[in-house]
Amino acid sequence: MPFFNGINLREWVAVGEKSRSLAPPIENKLIEVPGRHGSYNFGHELGVRQISIPVNLLGDTREEMMEKAKDFAGVLITNEAKSLWFPDEPDVFYYAKLSGQTDMEEFVRSGKTTLIFICSDPFRYDMEETTEQFDDDQLTIMYNGTAEAKPIFKATIKEPSTHLSITNQEGKSISLGFPVSMEQEAVVRKELVFHDTMTSTSSWQTADRVDNGYVAGTMAADYHGFYPESFGDPIQPHKWQGPSLKKAIGTPLQDFEIDINIENMNVGFETGMVEIYLLDANNNTVGKIGLEDIWRGTEQMMAKSQLGGMNGFWAFQEFPSVGNEKGWNNFNGLLRIARIGRRWTMYVTKYSPTGIHRVRRWFGYTDFDERYTVPITQIQVATRSWPNRLPTQMKVKEIKGYRINEPQSELEVPYILLPGDQIEINTETSGLLLNGEPMIDLYDLSTEFFSLTQGLNQLELDPKGISDAKAKYRRRWY
Repeated sequence: MPFFNGINLREWVAVGEKSRSLAPPIENKLIEVPGRHGSYNFGHELGVRQISIPVNLLGDTREEMMEKAKDFAGVLITNEAKSLWFPDEPDVFYYAKLSGQTDMEEFVRSGKTTLIFICSDPFRYDMEETTEQFDDDQLTIMYNGTAEAKPIFKATIKEPSTHLSITNQEGKSISLGFPVSMEQEAVVRKELVFHDTMTSTSSWQTADRVDNGYVAGTMAADYHGFYPESFGDPIQPHKWQGPSLKKAIGTPLQDFEIDINIENMNVGFETGMVEIYLLDANNNTVGKIGLEDIWRGTEQMMAKSQLGGMNGFWAFQEFPSVGNEKGWNNFNGLLRIARIGRRWTMYVTKYSPTGIHRVRRWFGYTDFDERYTVPITQIQVATRSWPNRLPTQMKVKEIKGYRINEPQSELEVPYILLPGDQIEINTETSGLLLNGEPMIDLYDLSTEFFSLTQGLNQLELDPKGISDAKAKYRRRWY
């Protein structure tokens, strides 16, 4: 009763005696030297494991057999390796993918074939994932798998820090950032100066204008954020219209980063745009970023950014990538716009269900003429649709504004981790996520990604007391 990708194969076919190897193919790395007996052994590599499963297709008529064979193929063919589990090995599974070729006519005529699964990852994996918590920045793991495990470390930061390291019993260390010497000073580079959870409109006021359209209707708020309660009666001539509110940041910002969490659900609807304007003290637009579906007869979400007002510079109007024009559809993600000196950067990403940044793009522009360098003092939110069209479902869920304080000398070391930050380190992929955003540039060049080896593993966190951390891993066997 093998299960592939969670599906019992016996629901489709009768299963014969399977063939599995005791271990994956082993290729020893040997070098022979003239005049020397034997050879030098430089270790070994594991090859691709193969699993064979004879099956019989059952059916009363050729037509029934043909239909079942086509449906069965749809179950077996996957883009990626999936779990393959056998009841006589109840505690482990393989990552497997169908391989080879099956003659359809012969399969339908005789009802017999042999399924060949290959495991490019040749290990057996524990059915259960193990999670263990660091205690007083220490963690001892007694690992009983025969093949090394690749842990994932997760940490919630409690105190600001310029660095973080995890070291094992062999002295191998995964290191982020740099410690501060006695001559140096830790400084806050990203200083949070504006934070609105968008659950109330009471501290916001109605904006007086938007680009290429009209301010109309009403903005409302609930536990999840701002949303357009109404777009107002259609205004002639027809342009994009809807509610818009603005709010003072509280301090002028020269170098800054603004992060905006939004939703714009467009599949099954028609048009809608979410825009964030950055205004100066005279209500002039310094910069803008947004996400919109403005198309007739198709569902395509596009990001945009503009510097200056209506006659300003269009930094971009883009889809996620060529050939992926629908990659931002039903958008739940982040819009980011930043300025440091004369350099503007924009970042758009859609979140995965677990909050990881997926389908993302960066854009940049250097303002050599210094036309868009005025300090910003206000943030404006606009949600608009085209009159007499079914609007998309739009929300502005959270806005954070940071003042960027660039270090003035090598004696100032910026904090890379702040309270509340979530860190995830994947030792198998070398990936690093900071609050769901890939940030591998935080790794120190001395980093060595270590595995959990059979026997005693002792891990230690540094600095002490700045994080709550845990290790997650899945045992592996040959």
